[in-house]
Amino acid sequence: MEHFQFGSQLQGLIGLLPALPMMLIGPIIQGPDLPWVRLLSFIPFFTPGTMLLRLALTQIPRWKARIQVYLDEEQDRLLEHLAKVRRGSKSQLIRESIASYLEEVIPPEEDPALGILGLAGKVGKENLAERHDDYLVSIHSEKDREGGRGQG
Repeated sequence: MEHFQFGSQLQGLIGLLPALPMMLIGPIIQGPDLPWVRLLSFIPFFTPGTMLLRLALTQIPRWKARIQVYLDEEQDRLLEHLAKVRRGSKSQLIRESIASYLEEVIPPEEDPALGILGLAGKVGKENLAERHDDYLVSIHSEKDREGGRGQG
């Protein structure tokens, strides 16, 4: 009989683990990006509750790819100085610079994904959800023909 009682108590404790984020809702709401809250979101028992709360309160950063970049001494020195002035990190400055460069090289109006906007308009495409990739390819091909690109 003792084994059944112990098993029942253990089951009750384990059943409460996923509800722990709801018990800690106040501190999680006050600091959804605190290290212990972020850590809690990666522990399987707590992930559903914690991540739902964090998603509602803040933007969850995506994983970042780790790369290695070689800089000249002067570039490194200037980045270090700018990071201190801005009270940030060299990594953040590099990410911002890359984002700025990519926006310059690929203007949003040339992004093929944006060409799909308005396709379903008044005329509408009934199969847009199923064939969106085909429509994006055709839009990109039309832009190539108009701009004279892609000619051998």
